Amino acid sequence: MNSFDKLAWVYNLVRGNTQREYKLIKQSVQLRKNQRVLDIGGGTGLIATQLANDVKEVVVLDASSKMLDRIKDRRIKKVVGFVQKIPFKTEEFDVVCLVDAFHHFTNGCPKREWDKLIERCVSEILRVLKKDGQLVMVEFNPQTFIGRLIKFLENKIMGFGSQFYQPNDLKKLFESDCNIEVFNSKSFCYALTITKK
Repeated sequence: MNSFDKLAWVYNLVRGNTQREYKLIKQSVQLRKNQRVLDIGGGTGLIATQLANDVKEVVVLDASSKMLDRIKDRRIKKVVGFVQKIPFKTEEFDVVCLVDAFHHFTNGCPKREWDKLIERCVSEILRVLKKDGQLVMVEFNPQTFIGRLIKFLENKIMGFGSQFYQPNDLKKLFESDCNIEVFNSKSFCYALTITKK
């Protein structure tokens, strides 16, 4: 069973308000009514529900069917799947969002395989993004106090095996194929906007 299947029933209470992350998305990417958005690792749809007011269509892709079952907003399309093999055509989305998700891609995977796994994830994310499309990522900075606390809770208490990145480290994963802008880099919660060339 996916570890997030076990958390689905309480996730929204534990996760709390996502207004900060939504504001970071709005600050870092221009959303338009004609766009299709893929929310990877979107879980219970906390961000997708807000995005649905701004764009034509929002699709949530998540490995946990129980998390997706918690989405009640009928405007949101739900798809069970993995970022390593995204079940959509090449260049299908105008915007891809990853909020509090990228560091989870290594969960349950041996550390020796992390680099290869992340490389595959990056490749798949860019594949489904249209040329000149934008990827917006909101992550926790492990160099801040809150970031270190989240890292400790996820890896030492929950045993997830999450790989957290500082803004510059995350930039390096995408820089060969994209233009990159960082927002809120000194805060515990930062955003990267990555525009596909």
